[in-house]
Amino acid sequence: MKRLLLINLTLVIILPLLVGCSSQSEYEALQNYNLILQSENDSLKTEYAALQKSEEALISVNNQLQEQYLNLQSKLQQKQDELNQYELEKTQLNEEVTSLNSEISQWETNYNNLLAGTTQSPATLSNPTWPELKQFLESDNTDTIQYAANQFDCSGFAITLRDRSWRRGFKCAYVEVAFDEGAGHALNAFQTTDMGLVYIDNTEHDTIAYIKIGEIYGTIAMDGVKPQFLAKPDHLPEQPLTSLSLYSYNDSIFGYDYFNNYQDRKQFYLASSAAYNEAVQLFNQNMSSYSYEQMNSWYTNLALWDNDLGSSFFNSMGVVTAIEIYWN
Repeated sequence: MKRLLLINLTLVIILPLLVGCSSQSEYEALQNYNLILQSENDSLKTEYAALQKSEEALISVNNQLQEQYLNLQSKLQQKQDELNQYELEKTQLNEEVTSLNSEISQWETNYNNLLAGTTQSPATLSNPTWPELKQFLESDNTDTIQYAANQFDCSGFAITLRDRSWRRGFKCAYVEVAFDEGAGHALNAFQTTDMGLVYIDNTEHDTIAYIKIGEIYGTIAMDGVKPQFLAKPDHLPEQPLTSLSLYSYNDSIFGYDYFNNYQDRKQFYLASSAAYNEAVQLFNQNMSSYSYEQMNSWYTNLALWDNDLGSSFFNSMGVVTAIEIYWN
């Protein structure tokens, strides 16, 4: 505004001078030119105002387009996530189909094997020795079949092992056990010629089963059942396990007393392991009364004890209330 005022003042000062030094026609021409300039200036102002409005409208449209673009990007990402989820579900379904096909194939194999074994006469079956039975169980893969509730559960394992024993030429029993609480359980039994009656539970693992009415149902991994094993020391489990000795078990390793003995040894091992871990913490804090040699011997003997107990511990299913044995 200051610049426009100066220009106007200049025109006011100059115009009288022009009057004195120019003709009337020239003065009128300048006045007309001045009016034209003012008109053009007003027109430019109007055009500028219109351009400002257009700019504001374009900015508004641009903001709307930006918002729509972001919304579309969000929807695209959502659809991409859904597609990825569908692909994952498709992969899982394909894996399930593959697993089901494998199960169908296994069932077909078992069925064909059953048909092939029906020509075996019970009169030709024989009782195995314990070494023969152990070798058969180690070579048989029934225990590796996938467990499936209500499809291939403990009954499926027991029936399959019974049928495969039949084809091997061994007498085998299908055994049903009832508990004081919960559902029952199915397993197998063999009357060995050298070790007497042996219960086998091969549901997911080959284990020796220990059954006695009124007592808890127990199992021990086959590599943990042996006539010679590490004897439980006379000292408390809280003391370092610095020496080991072998013990010969004179009774049947398949009798329930063996299971009780095993449980006693297992509890000692667990208590000694817990005591060792506490002693390690004190040793690392320089608060232990044991030497490094004692701690190292304790650790070594615990490792030997763990191996002597076998590859797995049992999980009891309850107290046995009834046992039913069906021989083939």
